[in-house]
Amino acid sequence: MDSSSEDRREHPRLNVDLPARIRRDGEKLVTGRAVDLSEGGIRIAGAELPTDSQVTVEIELEELGWQRLTAEVVRGEPGEGEMAARFAAAAASGGRQALKDFIDRYIGSSARLP
Repeated sequence: MDSSSEDRREHPRLNVDLPARIRRDGEKLVTGRAVDLSEGGIRIAGAELPTDSQVTVEIELEELGWQRLTAEVVRGEPGEGEMAARFAAAAASGGRQALKDFIDRYIGSSARLP
């Protein structure tokens, strides 16, 4: 990714390794590992859902526990081995606040990322 695309990001991103679960209405739960995380979205390795899918993402934020956010898959097709999703603006406020708190703790600090 070039620096110009990085400059367009609305939220700082963290490289992480956290358990994640994704569910699309009426379908079985898909599990993977969150590898990239921001207040605006997530990239998950080991999970594949088609672009434009409306999903619920659950992510375990260490001591904050599992947090649930609604999202839309913005990149991902079968065979790619990963997907990216943008969190919905109306995602559960508790989950959004926990995500913000988690990210704020690591941005600009020397705390060790999970």
